[in-house]
Amino acid sequence: YGGHPSTSTYGGLMNDVWSLDTTQSGDMSTWVWEEKIPSQPAYAYPHHDTRWWHGEPPKVRYMHAAVALKTRVESQIGAELGRRQEDSMLVFGGMDDEFRPMNDLWHISTHTWRWIRLDRGGQVPEKRSGHSMVAVGTKVYLFGGSDRVNLNDVYELETDVKTPVWVKTETQGVKPYPRRFHGMTVVNNTKIWLFGGLATIEGQRDPIGLNDLWFLDLSSRYPTWVEVRPSVDRFRNGGENTFFVGRSGAVFQAVGRSLWIFGGKTHRNNTRRDDIWGLDTTTDSPTWYVFEPQASANNVLTQRNGAAYAKVYGHIYWWGGTSYGDGQARNIQQLGRFQAACPRGRVGSQALKNVTHHDLGCRTCWGGKDAKNVTGYGGAHTPDEGATHCDICPAGKFATGSESEGASVCRDCVPGTWSKAQMNQCFRCKPGSYSSWGATTCSICPPGSYSGERFGYCKLCTPGKYQQYPNRSSCLDCPDGGLWPYGDGRYEMVAPVEGATECVRSSTLLYKSDGKRPLEPPLHHPQVVENAANMGVYDDINVKWPWTGANITSAKVFTPEQLKNPQSDFSGNTRTAGTGHYVGEFGEIPNNNDNHFIKDAPWTQREGGQ
Repeated sequence: YGGHPSTSTYGGLMNDVWSLDTTQSGDMSTWVWEEKIPSQPAYAYPHHDTRWWHGEPPKVRYMHAAVALKTRVESQIGAELGRRQEDSMLVFGGMDDEFRPMNDLWHISTHTWRWIRLDRGGQVPEKRSGHSMVAVGTKVYLFGGSDRVNLNDVYELETDVKTPVWVKTETQGVKPYPRRFHGMTVVNNTKIWLFGGLATIEGQRDPIGLNDLWFLDLSSRYPTWVEVRPSVDRFRNGGENTFFVGRSGAVFQAVGRSLWIFGGKTHRNNTRRDDIWGLDTTTDSPTWYVFEPQASANNVLTQRNGAAYAKVYGHIYWWGGTSYGDGQARNIQQLGRFQAACPRGRVGSQALKNVTHHDLGCRTCWGGKDAKNVTGYGGAHTPDEGATHCDICPAGKFATGSESEGASVCRDCVPGTWSKAQMNQCFRCKPGSYSSWGATTCSICPPGSYSGERFGYCKLCTPGKYQQYPNRSSCLDCPDGGLWPYGDGRYEMVAPVEGATECVRSSTLLYKSDGKRPLEPPLHHPQVVENAANMGVYDDINVKWPWTGANITSAKVFTPEQLKNPQSDFSGNTRTAGTGHYVGEFGEIPNNNDNHFIKDAPWTQREGGQ
């Protein structure tokens, strides 16, 4: 973003936005940049909400600071975006086209490409240029810069809030010397490293380039500055003696746990550099090692300072900057890169390159087991660049891999699968079982349900089907209910609700062999009268419904002929039974808990043929 164009003067500053896809094939010299044209707001925002300014781009500028991170700034004002995080860029300060420093803060999302000027509330940093910014999670930290006087203050901005505002950070320990055009980078989201820059020393006529190294420890209760004094390994490089000199405007980038420097400007003799240095931050005795530039026709390592740079998959890319030749400074339109570490998903033998052979020894994690217990790639991951060991995936997770590509994360097994530790794929749950996300084993489906292969849940048997056993892959149809002994029909067996574990005989519905149901009202449990010598009226028979315990109140007597014909007219039946007659109850079954279905529960014949 921004800067001054490729001319010998500082006129004509820019505020354009460009992106580069580093996955393009072919030589870097053929890669294509894409200019992003910022959009206008898609809708009008409340005029009374002064936190946001819309519809205008930032002023042209250079010597500003920009940082990429994920924010929810867009989602705070655009209801259509919800609360998701967006890949975004924040731009702060710099020098305008009249050489005036600024302190405005701008946000642009790669989803909308819409500029938003954030409210300048809180403890706004002074106007400045030549400062640096880094992102640590959802926070942005700013250090140093100059407004005619060099600064060494620290500010932080939390972006994951309704109203992002600047807060001045009170630090502990001895502070670094005030400076501008320094480098800042982050290691492990706990330390902000600071290198070099341009300082004005009391008693010195000209500014000097610094080569000191500091880190701001964010893991302490109060952020604390610590100076690191590494040793320097010097050796012959291309026939010339290489020295680790102070510089400003250098590329300074962390990759994994290592720090890297490329180029910069030395102010003692006003020269630009093209040397590359690396330092392992994990050692007890940190040392700067020099690396021979790996220049080629497609990877130009021209001496420069003030380049824009970024880390992508273990590589450091830089673009532009200023070189010096023939007595004048000129801007550069060249893209360069340096593989500083193994990318995520790959592991190397050491954090820094071999200083002689430039060999990282990157390889994919090995030892993962598949579902057939065959050992292969994967089963582990490397979450950071520059990893020297693989992290084994725990049970419930897996990581794939190939000879050329590994995993940066272990993923959860999907529902219907499970895994043990160090797996490169997950086992499938067998039919009759299920699992949820990240399962370490499969669970058995209970009675009344079933599952097929790779089910993430058990399905309940639908009405009309049942399953009385656990660990089953399907539900069963209800069996035949058997013949109705009193006519042309059969009992109907039903599973009336979801998840039935058995079928029950319907006491209200009978069906004939032709599939048609008899006319209503239904007849319930007819009982034959075997001996009716002394039978009387049935109104006083003390017989209870077996499923409710309620007394029968409307018993009738009917003949075998009437029983065999479900469409017979029973309205004239007597209330006195004789031998061979039947007693039954018409109408609806007494309703308890809204359940019209019962299990087969025949009446018990009473003494005297009742």
